[in-house]
Amino acid sequence: MTNAIITTTNLTKEYNGKRVVDNVTLQINQGEICGLVGKNGAGKTTLMRLLTGLITPTSGSFAICPNQARTDTKVAALIEAPSLYGGLSAMDNLRAQARLLGIADDRAYFDKTLQLVGLDTGNQKAATFSLGMKQRLAIAVALLGKPSLVLLDEPTNGLDPQGIMDLRQLFVQLNQQFGITFVISSHILSELGKFATSYCFVNNGRLIKQATAAEIESNCSKLVRVNLQDVPTAYSLLKGAGYTVEGRLGQIDVLDADAKVADVVGVLAQGGVDIVNVQTISQTLEDYYVALLKEDKKCQKC
Repeated sequence: MTNAIITTTNLTKEYNGKRVVDNVTLQINQGEICGLVGKNGAGKTTLMRLLTGLITPTSGSFAICPNQARTDTKVAALIEAPSLYGGLSAMDNLRAQARLLGIADDRAYFDKTLQLVGLDTGNQKAATFSLGMKQRLAIAVALLGKPSLVLLDEPTNGLDPQGIMDLRQLFVQLNQQFGITFVISSHILSELGKFATSYCFVNNGRLIKQATAAEIESNCSKLVRVNLQDVPTAYSLLKGAGYTVEGRLGQIDVLDADAKVADVVGVLAQGGVDIVNVQTISQTLEDYYVALLKEDKKCQKC
């Protein structure tokens, strides 16, 4: 646990008898960019609220930076919509927030922070900022206290593709250059998969899987995808040959991890099935998550 920056033990939160966070036990290590993954309503925001002290747990416990002195613990969070002063410029927003946090009014440092997040807006009022600019300013506010841990709840919601890419690059830069640990909740796996180094998957308030990006990549299965016209015949032939298959319009997926393209093609050729195209497809992070949800659903019925 020497590198742990967040630990939880059976962390639980109930509202009116309903468990929104259900016995979550996890460990997130220093230096990670951890993706907190779950569909809307899975408990991601409630878990972040617990970790930031905005709400108290019903039972269980958690620790932030458990191996650091309390004075060294610097945590910042952006939960839901950023709280900004619309009538103030970016610089004046930082000055106002610094005053509230008891941080010295250091304009040189504030200017450096704005440069770091790529926000050069002069005297422009925050009310006129685009959503992406507001997110950048909110992250600049979060960086004021030079945190070692930053928790962000759906930071890319509503952003256009360029804005999402810019924030992704910013998170990676801050992580690599300053060693900041990020916990970022999202249900957009295609984006998280481009930069997260670990994941916590939650469903119905429960942690159903925690793994590093490398572990997930090594466990992601591959399938053989065949494009053809006669799906029913191909399905029957491959099923008869012992393969696990899924069929849809114009396409057959052979799901067995050890399936070889040459063998699949051979079965279909012997059956007289014409093939349009065949290729090996790697399972995506979305596929992996969907499989986790299906397995979790089966376990809940057991």
